[in-house]
Amino acid sequence: MLRVGIVEYLNSLPLYYRLIDQEFSLPYQFVKAIPTILNQKIDQGELDVSLVSAFEYATHFEKYFVFPSMSISADGAVHSVFLFTHQPLSELQGTIQLPHSSATSIHLLQCLLQDHLVSFQYPEVDRSQEYSGELMIGDAAIQLFLAKKYRYAYDLSALWKEKYQLPFVFAFWVIRKDRYAEKQTVIHQLFHDLRACLQEAPQRLPEIAQNHYHNVFPDADACVEYLQNLIYEFTDDFQEGFLEFQRQCVHLGFLREVAPLEFLAI
Repeated sequence: MLRVGIVEYLNSLPLYYRLIDQEFSLPYQFVKAIPTILNQKIDQGELDVSLVSAFEYATHFEKYFVFPSMSISADGAVHSVFLFTHQPLSELQGTIQLPHSSATSIHLLQCLLQDHLVSFQYPEVDRSQEYSGELMIGDAAIQLFLAKKYRYAYDLSALWKEKYQLPFVFAFWVIRKDRYAEKQTVIHQLFHDLRACLQEAPQRLPEIAQNHYHNVFPDADACVEYLQNLIYEFTDDFQEGFLEFQRQCVHLGFLREVAPLEFLAI
């Protein structure tokens, strides 16, 4: 069985939705978790293939091949990665609370706020800390946005587009290089199955939304609108956006170097 990591957020469902119905007849063992857990599992060899944070690939690129032409991206607002604050961005100071669920978004936030007088902290470091804002991603970010708890909600992908005039890549599929030789046939099968998922996705969005909008969106139509905004391809513009993100991370000391994209030959 090929051990395959899948993200437990709405935004990833179109990438693999049709396979879930067939799970017991396929040579795949799906492992569902938040992005940081999947990053750890494939890095430690507990998965063969996984959706991973773009930052995970950039950090350990020598371990991975990338499935071509598939990602979770946005060209402008993504509507599920928000910085929530009580202050306008131009006046923002203090400490920003970070989530444990994210690898890419926390570094994206720090790139975007590199000229602001802010610091970043996980909540358990100092439970008495008062925060100027918090970063949230995925379904929880959507819920908090709709709850309107904060006066300001800044979409990080929209801020990135405004600043760099490039789309932003949040995640994509990777394969451990040390598993490829022994599992080449089933890895190629998975790639073609995932491409079929994406081809069917536009027609299946109403079904996906109807089955999964609960506890996130008020209704299925809002969920469809959200999913339609996301981009699942990995074309040249998106590759350039990913490379620019890495360049900014190298500049700030988060990465040693810019990782080349090593796509699996299919």
